Amino acid sequence: MEKNIITDINHILKKSKYIEKLKKDEIFLIDELSKLDKHLLKQYLKRYNNKEKINKIRFYVIDYILKNNSIDIKDLEKIKIKINNMYNYV
Repeated sequence: MEKNIITDINHILKKSKYIEKLKKDEIFLIDELSKLDKHLLKQYLKRYNNKEKINKIRFYVIDYILKNNSIDIKDLEKIKIKINNMYNYV
């Protein structure tokens, strides 16, 4: 029983470090996003197709990855600018 708890704690710590790296390292985040399964990305694409600003950004990022197999910081910034411009004109 104790061994299972230690294993579980180690697993949680590992996941926590991974999530922290995703939060702090934009390049790592983008690389990881580009590796996601395309079927899963298509499901997210449907979920984020609405008018909320953050969901629009998510939608465009996923759409870009599906069309181009990856995304980089420069493309992400272009998407953010595009969405911001859409909302500034409303």
